Amino acid sequence: MKKTMWLFKRNEKGQAMVETALVLPLFLLVVCGIIDFGWIFANQLMLNNSSRDGARYAVVRVDKADMTTLVTTHLKENITLIEPDDLNVTIVKEADGDISVTCQSDVKVLTPLTGIFINGQTISLTSTTVMSTD
Repeated sequence: MKKTMWLFKRNEKGQAMVETALVLPLFLLVVCGIIDFGWIFANQLMLNNSSRDGARYAVVRVDKADMTTLVTTHLKENITLIEPDDLNVTIVKEADGDISVTCQSDVKVLTPLTGIFINGQTISLTSTTVMSTD
């Protein structure tokens, strides 16, 4: 009886290694996805806040001739997660008095594994805010 138990136990020595080899790629895929989703979500929130701040800043300075330059400079000075040179700001003053501020940036993903699923290593993020001058 002891000999058969010993043989049975001996055949299970590589079990942990096989299970690790099967589970590790899936685990890494999930972890990389969580990291990149958090990074992209944080950058999108930063763009949302920047476009809102830019629209508010533009509404207050709507009468100034260099409003576009003032707003763009303000946004590029106050952005934190995105490089200021990578931030594209578009300001449109519409006929009805509304001001539209659009912030756009191409954000690089942190892990190359996620880049496989988004067709490249960058994703384009955009946020637009419209405020009235009334």
